Amino acid sequence: MDLLSLRTTDEEQANALKMFIPKKKANIKMGNNLLKTYFENKLGAFQPMFESALQQTGEKNYLVKERNNKWMQVLPALLKRRS
Repeated sequence: MDLLSLRTTDEEQANALKMFIPKKKANIKMGNNLLKTYFENKLGAFQPMFESALQQTGEKNYLVKERNNKWMQVLPALLKRRS
């Protein structure tokens, strides 16, 4: 996986897969419910469902903290190029 030009290691990908497989059916159901709510334009219901999904899947830290840390490594160079 390529995230902001920084690669996710094979070990990180394997760990994510190990977390996903036992919960595959529940994760698919959760994803389908999120999509249904989104396409029905029930955005007030979407945010709490999304937050719950992040907590249940363990992705919240990855999507928020780790991604932000990677951005902080990349941003100085991007800002320097724009100046």
